[in-house]
Amino acid sequence: PVALVTDSIPSMALMLKFTHRLDETSEIRKLLMESDQDFRLTATISGADACTLNPIYDIKRYDRKDIVRDHRFVDMIERVHISETESQVHIDINKLNQIATIDDQNEKLESKQINK
Repeated sequence: PVALVTDSIPSMALMLKFTHRLDETSEIRKLLMESDQDFRLTATISGADACTLNPIYDIKRYDRKDIVRDHRFVDMIERVHISETESQVHIDINKLNQIATIDDQNEKLESKQINK
């Protein structure tokens, strides 16, 4: 056996969250308002598995019928305080397909499941 200098392998995890507001300047909103024109949004994701460092690729396509107005995806990421000085980031995979209604008055959210 080979003696290792360190007892752990450092790794960095990074997650990005992209959002787009469907306001008057939004090209997506303009497409949604034109009932005769069909379109498709494509999200391409690539990364590396945190344990094996194997590459991961995924593609999700959204058609007009997949877009739900006045809703947003529920936030899957939550910071949980485990003590006064420590916290951990938790990702709830069960919320992956959940959307919430947006109340313009106070942005009150009501969670519901969408099936894909």
